[in-house]
Amino acid sequence: MTMYRMNNEEIQEVMNSTFSGLAIFCRDLDLEENLVSKYAVGQIIMERGFTDLTHRVGGMSKNCRYLVASSNGKDLSMFSPNPEFGHIVLQSNAYFKVLDIQKENGKTQILLLNIPEEGVSIFASSKINIEDQIIEKGIEIFNNEKTSDPIVDLQSSEWIERTSFPLGMSKEGVFFMDMEQQPPAQPEKQPETQPLETPEEPNVTQHSPDKPEPIVPKKKSFWDKLFGK
Repeated sequence: MTMYRMNNEEIQEVMNSTFSGLAIFCRDLDLEENLVSKYAVGQIIMERGFTDLTHRVGGMSKNCRYLVASSNGKDLSMFSPNPEFGHIVLQSNAYFKVLDIQKENGKTQILLLNIPEEGVSIFASSKINIEDQIIEKGIEIFNNEKTSDPIVDLQSSEWIERTSFPLGMSKEGVFFMDMEQQPPAQPEKQPETQPLETPEEPNVTQHSPDKPEPIVPKKKSFWDKLFGK
């Protein structure tokens, strides 16, 4: 991925793309602790495949939850034979920043912010003030839902199978971004006899299990927000 210095207009476009229309989604799964422990706050990850989520945020049904804040979720409920899943999907090769990790009584919530590829260098090197509001909302959801009853509709074998693998890494725990950054394998030496490639600041509201959770912008300029004024 090519990095270059962005001008102010390009930075503002990244902020708008990230935070405009932000909503909260989730997916629960059973994840071994050795994989859970690989995630770290501030880390950037990339998911190779499509990211299946639900806008129905209820009690945690497994030991791990990805709570995802994204403005790019596509609602597939109206096309699905199982609209009760509240199915939301993000395109393949989606990038995320790990904003927060909450752990209590064997439950872990990993809060991810969906970011555009062109904003990876910004979010990897900076903390935007709006992130704190999203973190506060994530902690509120974790405290409310860690002991609540799971949504029955999301306990079907089809949904559990669809959302049973970790985000940003292989089942063996290798991050996809690390795979991309590895140098290409060198060919084996051949025998000598053979011949030798920002937007407005969001006001995060309490979620509803039956519809995507909007984060409505407040009237405040991008630069005031960015510099904490």
